[in-house]
Amino acid sequence: MSQGRSERVENTRVKRRKGALIGPSFCVLTERATIVIAQVTLRTLHELFKADRTGYLDTVVFNGYVESVDKGTGRLVRICLVTVRTSRDTFTQLNLGKVDPLACLNVLNASVSKSPAELAPVRPVLEFNMVDPRFIEETDVLSELDQRPNLMELTPKEFEIANYQFISKDGSGNASNSSLT
Repeated sequence: MSQGRSERVENTRVKRRKGALIGPSFCVLTERATIVIAQVTLRTLHELFKADRTGYLDTVVFNGYVESVDKGTGRLVRICLVTVRTSRDTFTQLNLGKVDPLACLNVLNASVSKSPAELAPVRPVLEFNMVDPRFIEETDVLSELDQRPNLMELTPKEFEIANYQFISKDGSGNASNSSLT
């Protein structure tokens, strides 16, 4: 491509200067990143409240993290770029089809990174302590189950026999006075 010609890249004008591609300004990238973060945050909150048809969720705290390598230390870091806490009542009153994502997060009192491209962090509304004793370690419970039959798959006769065997034990493994009819 000749010097000075323009081409379209992701809806942003890009010019070539001395063979080098000059992309969108840093401010444009930061603005786009902030908008995408806001959109993902609102979509996640929407999906959580929509999926909870039984109404168990009253309040949701959303912390949006990214993992990156710290350029100063070379170590992996987790950085919170957005945090928001909202109730079902507040969130369901929003008309998400007509809101500006950043203005909407502002209404929800969210904190959004001023410069996500530079990974400028925000302080999470609520920090989760994964060492908390209320969190339990994941285990494979299904592989430890014995080979008891699925009661829904038994024939009526097999079900009757299983009930008889269950009722004929008094809880201590001893047979009680009962009979199969």
